[in-house]
Amino acid sequence: MIYQCAIAFLWFAVEATAATLKVPDDFKTIQSAIDTAKTRDIVLVVDGTYREPMKLKPGVIVRSAGNEDKGKLGLKRAEMTILEGGVEMADRAVLDGFTVTGVGKYDEKLWQHHFDTQGNEQSHEHIGAAGVPGIAVAVTCEVKNNIVHHIGCTGIAITAGSPRIIGNVCYHNMGGGIGSMSDSTAVIEKNLCFENFYAGIGCDGASPLIQDNECHTNIRAGIGISEGSSPKVAGNRCFKNRRAGIGIRTGAETRPVVEANECRDNDMAGIGVEEGARPTLTKNKLTNNKLVAIGISGGSEAIITENDISREGGAPPMIAVLEKSSARIAGNKIRGGGVAGVLVKGKAAICDNHFIGSGPKANNAIWAHAGAEVTLSGNRIEGWKHEISAAKDAKVFAGEEKPAARPNILWLTTEDMSQNLGCYGDAQAITPRLDALAREAVRFTNAFATAPVCSPSRSCLITGMFATSLGTQRLRSAFPVPAEFGPFTAELRAAGYYCSNNVKTDYNLRDEPAFIRAAWDDSSVKAHWRNRRAGQPFFSVVNFMTTHQSRTSAWPHEQFEKEIGSKLSPVERHDPARMMPPPFYPDTDESHRAWARYHDCISLMDQQAGEILDQLAADGLADDTIVFFYSDHGMGMPRGKRCLQDSGLRVPLLVRFPKKWAHLDPSPPGSVNGRLVSFVDFAPTVLSLCGVKAPAYFQGSAFLGPDAATPNEFVHGARDRVDEAFDVSRSVRDTRWLYIRNYMPHLSWMQPEGYSDTSTFRQEFKRLAAEVKLSSGPLTYAAPHRALEELYDTQTDPDNLHNLAADPQHRAVLEKMRTELRRWQLSTRYTGFLTEPQMWTHIKSKETAWSIAHDDARYPLTRILDAADAVGRADAAPRQREWLRDSDDGVRYWAAVGLHARDTLADVDRKSLRTALSDASPVVRIEAAAALARHGDAATALPVLTAVLSKEHREIVLHAARSLELLGPAAQPAHDAMRAALVTARVAEKSGDPIAMFIRFSLEAALSP
Repeated sequence: MIYQCAIAFLWFAVEATAATLKVPDDFKTIQSAIDTAKTRDIVLVVDGTYREPMKLKPGVIVRSAGNEDKGKLGLKRAEMTILEGGVEMADRAVLDGFTVTGVGKYDEKLWQHHFDTQGNEQSHEHIGAAGVPGIAVAVTCEVKNNIVHHIGCTGIAITAGSPRIIGNVCYHNMGGGIGSMSDSTAVIEKNLCFENFYAGIGCDGASPLIQDNECHTNIRAGIGISEGSSPKVAGNRCFKNRRAGIGIRTGAETRPVVEANECRDNDMAGIGVEEGARPTLTKNKLTNNKLVAIGISGGSEAIITENDISREGGAPPMIAVLEKSSARIAGNKIRGGGVAGVLVKGKAAICDNHFIGSGPKANNAIWAHAGAEVTLSGNRIEGWKHEISAAKDAKVFAGEEKPAARPNILWLTTEDMSQNLGCYGDAQAITPRLDALAREAVRFTNAFATAPVCSPSRSCLITGMFATSLGTQRLRSAFPVPAEFGPFTAELRAAGYYCSNNVKTDYNLRDEPAFIRAAWDDSSVKAHWRNRRAGQPFFSVVNFMTTHQSRTSAWPHEQFEKEIGSKLSPVERHDPARMMPPPFYPDTDESHRAWARYHDCISLMDQQAGEILDQLAADGLADDTIVFFYSDHGMGMPRGKRCLQDSGLRVPLLVRFPKKWAHLDPSPPGSVNGRLVSFVDFAPTVLSLCGVKAPAYFQGSAFLGPDAATPNEFVHGARDRVDEAFDVSRSVRDTRWLYIRNYMPHLSWMQPEGYSDTSTFRQEFKRLAAEVKLSSGPLTYAAPHRALEELYDTQTDPDNLHNLAADPQHRAVLEKMRTELRRWQLSTRYTGFLTEPQMWTHIKSKETAWSIAHDDARYPLTRILDAADAVGRADAAPRQREWLRDSDDGVRYWAAVGLHARDTLADVDRKSLRTALSDASPVVRIEAAAALARHGDAATALPVLTAVLSKEHREIVLHAARSLELLGPAAQPAHDAMRAALVTARVAEKSGDPIAMFIRFSLEAALSP
């Protein structure tokens, strides 16, 4: 269970058309006004006493009249507008500014008796014990600015939903002040709860966010947590409660994170943990609690870190770990006196604490009772009569692991997501956990994947090299890589790191199982840093599939609802009607639904990321671990994944440094860093942070740590074949300009794609394009052809809608970006200008695409690049005809592509292409045939394509099948051959051959009516 942080209550906004219904001016009773009201209407109630039970309607706002002046306890308008019948909330309703009282039987004598006896005679009732609360909440709604007192049960009882309970005052209620139960996920914030019969705020089997509340003089705890609750409890003030300031109990599933609270002057514990609970207690201030600052008992297990604990006088210990219980006590400051700073009767690891004794009663800094097991290291002890006292049969060990001399690294990686987080300014995003991480992290605004699809991106991340240099840039392929270019994690493992990956690999290379074994100590669904040996530093990756294209767009609606939608509360869902799709989408109901679904996936992923961060904190490792969060490329939506615009390559990147490792990055927490960062920089950066020397062959440079280099001037991106969709496009990006070079401009960004076209949104997109019903924004994606070059000023045009490549005013920028692209392709020995069949033909035993690319005799890159660069040039036809006779098949291939891409062919062009139909290279034959067929000579071309379908290697068959698919009706005479090839592909696919699956995609599409 996780807690829900900041929740977007967009429905609280009151539209101009909302009506105001006044009580008693317009309606004699509040209920009659509510019954008449419509969604977003306001029922405005004049001060007075109303003795009717009240049941709200969905979306209706019920508010007391008057101003916001402060009264004795709450707002004056709340104090003067009294409800004596109780309130039942409704979905999306708001109750604002009332006194609710007189519900059920309040027993002053019983209340006083239990107050006097500190609740010791109370039974352990569940918070949801029978009774009628003052305000009953079982939905997602808002309850704010109310005063709830003298109720015979709980003041505000939450039994379901994700409500916001804010700014209320709850006192003298016979249950708790506020109770959260039954898997509800409320935000409980800025409330005042005092003198309640049980806890001021209680959690029973729920996981709310409880922050910035004040709870005092309650009979039991200020805040009580039990029955499997795992809330985040932060920034609260709990004082003078008759028992604990914060009480935690009942079972190992009760695992709250209790952080930065102030607990003082409570009659028993500041924080009490019992009955097997397992909390994380960190950064709390615990002052002058009478019995103990922190007490761990009843088989509980606690992590106690960085707390400030003090007491003036008194005999009891400051921290007590009792029989059958255990604790990790690290980095705390413990000041004062008593029998012990830490008393242990169970098990405790006590390290790096500062014990400061004061007064004559400062007896034992650490006292191990009979049967205790205590491990010690790194503690500073001063002012205590005895540093360590131990009973004869206590076991005390020295040398518990110290904080790591090298940082741990945790990568939280999500799939197919652009910068659609609240912390990046997406007002539609509901991402409280990652937004909170951003406040503690450095937020990089110019981080870019090297490819807009997963396999080549992940190949780059794991190797520290561009996929286009290794030959791993297509999805999917399996080219060998040089043995010396292993996973960068092998360097970490050699340096003593434990490396785990949960669980996606998809590195796109030959012998991937062996590569994975070299990369990871464990790569599986069970991989976790917890599996390392004691004291071993770790590099761990946790990957979230929740935002993958399958979830955001490909799955049927029913499957999406089952796997994603059902796991979100109503307030975490996105209303399509309120969504604002980007301007490169058509403004249709379908686009709104698609954009909402994408954001729903992000919301669930945010919760999952929070769970991993909670695990890190629970293990006491947050202060030793540098956390990265990023996406593997842009969003898995149209004009995101597979495209080179910022929507396809620009990713979120958050890096959180704990205080002890803050020197590795000069940027303070919560800061924004605009330097250009590429995925090729990630491997050297991790090695830099871990103090491991980076291999010389890395193609990127560290952007953090002692080896951080000068910021990049440019970053680069590459789009190649994805599934059955062939393409070659490249990009260059600086901090302002984005340049894209399309080497196949005759193809659309929205090519047919069997997998992507399962999306109902893509289907609509294609239909609107065919019906010529798209405006200029959507046509940047859906136009049948692309510009040869694209140039965008991302400062004035962040959505990349206005291509400035032909604008003479920007000629200098265009030339600069062209020059940089050519430099990069030549310097990194870009392999993508050979097709896969050509590369396989070149590779001999023990060779790789890398070695071929560095052999200019077999791969004359400059000449091939010249031929590729001529594609789309109006004056290039004579050179392309000449290149069709070149000795190198790479040059010949690009000559054929160039003629294929022309708007029209001259007779001399057709003659050259007919000659190429007998070329020794199958891919040249295929491209020449496709060019002729596209330009009206299908009768000559189709036999060449169908001959390839039945005889050649599967990558060649895929090329021919795709060419036939794109011909549309002109390919009809080849349907029999295509059906036969489809049967073969389906059989091959059963063996797990992805290329066979892509052949099937093309042939099924081509043969469909």
